Amino acid sequence: MRTVAIKAAFQRKGLGRVLMTGLETFAAQQGVISLEVNAAPDAVPFYDKLGWTMMDRSRSNPLMTKVLSGFEADATEGYNQPAVVVLENLEPPQKRPDYYLASFGDITFDHVNPKTVHDILWSWSQGYMTATAAEEMLRLDENKSLEALARVNGIPEPAEAVLSPEEAAAILGDEPVDGDITFHVRKRIRDARLPSYRRSDVEARKLFEDLVNGR
Repeated sequence: MRTVAIKAAFQRKGLGRVLMTGLETFAAQQGVISLEVNAAPDAVPFYDKLGWTMMDRSRSNPLMTKVLSGFEADATEGYNQPAVVVLENLEPPQKRPDYYLASFGDITFDHVNPKTVHDILWSWSQGYMTATAAEEMLRLDENKSLEALARVNGIPEPAEAVLSPEEAAAILGDEPVDGDITFHVRKRIRDARLPSYRRSDVEARKLFEDLVNGR
């Protein structure tokens, strides 16, 4: 769920509970098993009262989830006894990291949310970031160049010019999500469906998606 709110003039009248109950009932009727929401911090107590479970409190908008009515059955139901023993002794699931690591040989770097000099330079080198974006993040002055900094750190220069996420999204024909035209192209990068922002990779992905979608 996204953007759940009650206007200030109508708050504390039970309307939030009515709205959520209606949403949960409708979702369950459609076969939805569970819901997730990135709750505003001050809304967490509200979701707690409605039976939602905290999944990740470290986010700026904590992630919460709720299994809908009718789907709370024993998770081991329908399994034979040996399978039940295995299921009951499994380690609890671990939260997936908020970023993915890319690699070059034995070098790894965060190409989704680069913050260190190492990650920024390697992201630029391997086609995940334009030179302009890298220079802005590194705050290089007039006496320093990106190429020189890369050489000092033993990082190769890009083999091919790199597109910005906006340029890549335009080639791929993406529609914006909540006003963000780069939403889908960044998701392709995170999921490794798009190897990089190099023009050749973006155009190859475009050709593939056109073939799959019969365009």
